[in-house]
Amino acid sequence: MPSYISNKGVWTPAKEETYVDYGSSKLKQNKGRKSFAYSGPDRAAVEQLKEAGQESFGESAERDSDNIMRARQMNMTIEEFLKLNEPPTKTQLEVEEPKKNLIIDHAAPALKRGVQPQGGGVTMSGALSNDMPV
Repeated sequence: MPSYISNKGVWTPAKEETYVDYGSSKLKQNKGRKSFAYSGPDRAAVEQLKEAGQESFGESAERDSDNIMRARQMNMTIEEFLKLNEPPTKTQLEVEEPKKNLIIDHAAPALKRGVQPQGGGVTMSGALSNDMPV
């Protein structure tokens, strides 16, 4: 299974480090072959790229027409726009950590004195309510 690594949207073969041990192989065709260690680009990925006749897959994020259009809509350069999608730095994570661990207790608010209704209007007899004895 080929493995690739992406650099801003351009996919190239990932690094492979392996040891091929023919000494423990039970296949007749592997008898007498010399075991070896391999360190370099992923062989399956390199083979797949050769079949396709390319050196890499994908398109650079800096040259992607959708990214360029979005950056122009936001009045930004492409570099500024791509920085929006970068993972947060260690210092940014340290600043956000206390906010995540903050515990807010929703205590009942202090009681306030209620509103006293004010008199007014006309009584049943037609007199003003301000003239009535209390």
